[in-house]
Amino acid sequence: MIAGAYFYPLPNQLRVRSDIGVIANGGRTEDFYIHLDRDRIIQAQESPVAAFSERGVQAELFKLRNTNRKVIGLASRMTGLIPAANGELELAVNWLLLLPSRGSFVLSQNPSPLSPLLAEGANIELNIKRGRMVVGDREFSELAGSYVEVALSEDTDGDGKAENLLLLSTQLVGGDPA
Repeated sequence: MIAGAYFYPLPNQLRVRSDIGVIANGGRTEDFYIHLDRDRIIQAQESPVAAFSERGVQAELFKLRNTNRKVIGLASRMTGLIPAANGELELAVNWLLLLPSRGSFVLSQNPSPLSPLLAEGANIELNIKRGRMVVGDREFSELAGSYVEVALSEDTDGDGKAENLLLLSTQLVGGDPA
């Protein structure tokens, strides 16, 4: 059996180093980046979903990067309009981040009242910036916390052209950051 492992070793799984920062209250921070143009795997598509209004939901899939801009996983963003208790439409945004060597977790932005322009079908990616971690598995199963979504524009490859980036900055408490 041991000789077999020598001749047929297990695959070498790549694990990119995590950029986890420790904060004073015992929690931890971690930043994730998405190049909106380069990292989009699947374009936003409208598809009706029963739980959302007749406008449907937009679903997108992206490569997910760490602070050093190395690809470390996948991120899925689902954005949709949902009816509020008062009948007005609200914007709901949910992220699913998958880090193959660590686990996955869901981030959810609190629904927010829409301006009349957004309610009439303007770009619904705007305005919402804060949310919370809903649930996670494996490394993230014992964690809770919040996140901030920030739109950035910077020249990441030195060609003089600014790229559109999204920063998902998390602050989580509980569990072991190792």
